[in-house]
Amino acid sequence: YQVEIHYHAPQHALIALNEGRCRIAGFHQPIGLEVDVQRRRYQELLDPKRFGIIRFIRRQQGLMYKEELKEKSKDLNQDQAANIHFNTINDLRQGNYRFINRQQGSGTRELFEQLLYNEGISPRDIPGIENQELTHSAVAAYIASGMADVGFGVEAAAKRFGLAFTPIIEEYYLWAYPLEAEQDEDIQAFIATLSNPEYQAQINQLPGYQCEQSGTTLSTNWLFH
Repeated sequence: YQVEIHYHAPQHALIALNEGRCRIAGFHQPIGLEVDVQRRRYQELLDPKRFGIIRFIRRQQGLMYKEELKEKSKDLNQDQAANIHFNTINDLRQGNYRFINRQQGSGTRELFEQLLYNEGISPRDIPGIENQELTHSAVAAYIASGMADVGFGVEAAAKRFGLAFTPIIEEYYLWAYPLEAEQDEDIQAFIATLSNPEYQAQINQLPGYQCEQSGTTLSTNWLFH
């Protein structure tokens, strides 16, 4: 079977699924954290009578940054730069750095904003919060190029660009599909690919990625328990 891939924020992907413009839509669900805006959206767009879930992976999201922060902007002296560290979300209170954000509406940005809210940190206090990139890799490349000091995204992107990474939270990456098409050849072939041990072994080699019950189907009610 052939796959045509389009990259969209989970909201737009799930809207496309509801409107019949795609067969399968990817989205992510944090583990142990409720993102209010995502929960409301998933309840609206993932009707358990119409759609099911295919499990895929769990992955690490966290802070990515350069190890050598002494090479940052010239307005900081060496002592200031040496004291900058990113071990927790709370470390974003320290200032003296440049942040690169994901685009408005992306699942990762919504997750990041929920983490800030839970820690009582205002996005307005994050220097560079208005700067945006469209993918995890673009955020990592932006930091690696020296245009920012820190961003939030997946470990695999950080490692790809030689950045340091502090894990903050794990999340599930899942696929939604129309129940009426569950026995269709393309959906069954997709499930078979995710269930294939050789394919899973390749995914597990990516930093911060781990297949977990990949290819298993669930009701969308699982999201809200």
